[in-house]
Amino acid sequence: MDSRRKLLLVSDGMGGHNGGDVAAHIVAEGLPTMLDERLGPERRGGIPQILRSTLMDVSRAVWSIADGRKGLSGMGATVVLAMLRGSALFIANLGDSRAYMLHNGELRQVTEDHSLVQRLIREGRLTVDQASHHPYSGVITRHMGMRKPHPPDVFRIEPSPGDRLLLCSDGLTGMLRDAEIEEILRNTSCAERACRRLVTHANAAGGQDNITVVVADFDPARRAKERVPRNEALG
Repeated sequence: MDSRRKLLLVSDGMGGHNGGDVAAHIVAEGLPTMLDERLGPERRGGIPQILRSTLMDVSRAVWSIADGRKGLSGMGATVVLAMLRGSALFIANLGDSRAYMLHNGELRQVTEDHSLVQRLIREGRLTVDQASHHPYSGVITRHMGMRKPHPPDVFRIEPSPGDRLLLCSDGLTGMLRDAEIEEILRNTSCAERACRRLVTHANAAGGQDNITVVVADFDPARRAKERVPRNEALG
């Protein structure tokens, strides 16, 4: 979490260990800096438009660095970010890293995965249970670093006092069902402990991929508490 910017971000690398690490690092370092430059008082255009253009520009940078470099060809990264501006929370995503909101004890998935199985679910050709065991469950249709960048989805939410935000990689959601995630978030008062419990439970369930988790609570003034921990990542 960057408390000064009120920005939270999760990026999960793709394209092999070395390439994935590089791609995720470019996203995690480049996005906040570029957003700073574009979200000043003199900004032109609305925040959703700025988020879309910024993510697409960083995506181009990932592809440019990977192009023609041995060991980095085909690298990419997923991304999900949340940015608080006044009382509004803006969420943007590319890939299958997700944002959830716990409101009045009920968990709701805010983002939709950019994946082949999600497309099949939307078309009514797969159920959610079938998708979890589908042989192409890891095929991503949009991500950072594509040769032709695709725009992210952008959402605007007005969080209420007591709401809890979760950003996570598919290393969490591939291991735990939403009901299990909801139970941990609902019954763990401390955000930092909730992060650790989610990671521990996902590892106990198999821990087949890197697990990155961010949990943020909203206080009565509708501001993300600055004591929220940085990413808890194991894998």
